[in-house]
Amino acid sequence: MDTRHMERPGGDLFAGPPGDLCQMPSHEEIGSLIAVTVAANLALVNRRLVDHRRAHRGAAPAGRRSH
Repeated sequence: MDTRHMERPGGDLFAGPPGDLCQMPSHEEIGSLIAVTVAANLALVNRRLVDHRRAHRGAAPAGRRSH
């Protein structure tokens, strides 16, 4: 039986064997995603802080308006 295109109970089609739907990420993958998210959030906070300081010193960054 070809399981590459099977119908789920709701009538939706999916590609791949049914076991792929319930596969959980490993602890390492979850840890990596958390680390990347933290790094991105820190970079965003740092950029906003720098932009905020520049705006209050009168040197607004190019392409952005200060408050």
